[in-house]
Amino acid sequence: MPDLPVFGTKLDGVEYVVRPSAYALLPNEAGDLAVMRTPKGHFLPGGGVEPGESVEAAVARETREEAGLVVEATRTIGEAVEFTRALDEDAWYQKVSTFVGARVVGHADAAEPDHELLWLPPARAADALTPPSHVWAVARLVAPPYVARLRAVVAAAERALGAIADDDSARRPAPDTWSPREVIGHLVDSAANNHGRFVRAQHQDDLVFPGYAQDAWVDAQRYADAPWRELVALWALYNRHLARVMTAVPASERDRPRARHNLHEIGWRTVPAHEPATLGDLMADYVEHLEHHLRQILGPDWDR
Repeated sequence: MPDLPVFGTKLDGVEYVVRPSAYALLPNEAGDLAVMRTPKGHFLPGGGVEPGESVEAAVARETREEAGLVVEATRTIGEAVEFTRALDEDAWYQKVSTFVGARVVGHADAAEPDHELLWLPPARAADALTPPSHVWAVARLVAPPYVARLRAVVAAAERALGAIADDDSARRPAPDTWSPREVIGHLVDSAANNHGRFVRAQHQDDLVFPGYAQDAWVDAQRYADAPWRELVALWALYNRHLARVMTAVPASERDRPRARHNLHEIGWRTVPAHEPATLGDLMADYVEHLEHHLRQILGPDWDR
């Protein structure tokens, strides 16, 4: 299953039981997601697929038993593999899970009293869920593609940047260009400025924001003298937070066209002033700008 995302670590010398599983991404009318609180942690409703049982039937059965909800599957969100250990069974599993969108069509009596149904906003659900594959599924459901791209780029670039020697991080390729330290410092400034834009845009009718003097900011904060490892760590943590901020933006706000904006002035890939723009445009542009500067440090093909 090379094309599926894999979570957990496959340990040498351990015999894993392959366990097909199915889980529901189940929103209510408010957009909150169903999460089951159990003695073992927090999980999406669902569980193992019985022999001869379809994914849809397994989701319906497990959700009825755990939450007392009658559901029907609507679409497949994705599939993932997770290596995990069930301590109470003293068994190791290779869980091959299918995650499906579902909707509530009725109610029934729950059969598992140690399972408590919670309704959580997607961002809180992602923070609460125990299995990493369940967190991934929530992000896949609610987050636009550029959020997943941001997370992947930050994870890969953090490792690549960490391999750069401290002396090399301070070296400018040419007198009129930034050193790697200054480029990452600039990306910290970009994160700080866009953090405010992403939040404020949800509470105003336009997308008009002040710019900032990029070179002056880099000089004023003396990024050229900053510790390289600290800069990389700050940049990575800030962008992981921005990925959560982006995910938390309701689709209605993210995709709402704004006739008045200044993305033709502050954007990296600009939107003409006479064309409407969305907060999604601004967030996608942020990720493209970040990748552009990473290529300046790591080379044009570093992530291929």
